[in-house]
Amino acid sequence: YAVHLIKQAFYRRNEKGSLVIMAGRGCPMTCSYCSVSATSCFRYRKRSVSKVIEEIETAVEKYQVGFIDFEDENLSLDRKWFLRLLKDYTSRFKGKAIELRAMNGLFPPSLDREVVRAMKDAGFKTLNLSLGSMCKTQLKRFHRPDVTEAFDNALSLAEMSGLNAVGYIIIGAPHQFPETSLEDLLFLARRRVLAGVSVFYPSPGSADYGLCEKENLLPASFSLMRSTALPIDHTTTRLESVTLLRLGRVLNFMKGLVDRGSEIPSADPMSKNLITDKVDRIEIGKKLLAGFFHDGRLRGVTPDGELYEHSVSGDLAGKFVEAIGKTRVRGSV
Repeated sequence: YAVHLIKQAFYRRNEKGSLVIMAGRGCPMTCSYCSVSATSCFRYRKRSVSKVIEEIETAVEKYQVGFIDFEDENLSLDRKWFLRLLKDYTSRFKGKAIELRAMNGLFPPSLDREVVRAMKDAGFKTLNLSLGSMCKTQLKRFHRPDVTEAFDNALSLAEMSGLNAVGYIIIGAPHQFPETSLEDLLFLARRRVLAGVSVFYPSPGSADYGLCEKENLLPASFSLMRSTALPIDHTTTRLESVTLLRLGRVLNFMKGLVDRGSEIPSADPMSKNLITDKVDRIEIGKKLLAGFFHDGRLRGVTPDGELYEHSVSGDLAGKFVEAIGKTRVRGSV
């Protein structure tokens, strides 16, 4: 009954249906921000490959699915099981032109040449990679290993296989400083990968939820315990969190310019007269970027061509402008 209440048109991709599926539950790792880790009451378990294929088969036949997202906490951790899933999927759906993703993030050390090749054969076009942070102090707080080397290796495998990549960092966690998050962004700037900026939220049952509760950092309402509400205002303020989100967008725009073979603009004072609704969006973006490099102020344009200014941390934006000017920005494709 609930299926009939869902507006299916909202979830279509390239005129085809989409499917979100979980091939397993839980995770054997102990990341502090996760409520289904090894420290929780949930054990790590995987569904049988045949049951996963059966569920996909039903969706493909009934809803003409053209996009499948595996939302597992750690889809590729069990290498033998994952390769069997990919092999059986490829055997059953080869030629169906279905794109696969694992948008909850893949653990870089679990990926090797054979796994990535099998993913490409199955229909993956992008590797969504979980980096977390490259700051060793922050990784210790997250109870998470340093995967920097494995992350770079996964990017190399993606490039060799003709796959795109997204690298996810976490910002705004308790006791996490915005300067380290800025360093994480600059780390991604130098690599062939899009920047995915994930705002921390206190997940009930996680170790970090208990920390936030103990230090009186939880928002007043349960409905505010989500990334979109910027729930934590601590060593990274809400303004700094939203600034980092916007800087991630700026960085990805710059990567897009590199991919198009277009030059990243130099600093140039902003003029309202340069912005009209008749100018190409990319050219508008380049003018906004040049203005940002000039004075550290982030601006946008309405559909009617009206210029407006975003609220950002001037200090953090200024540090980004200074650092990115000394950084060789790589594209993402």
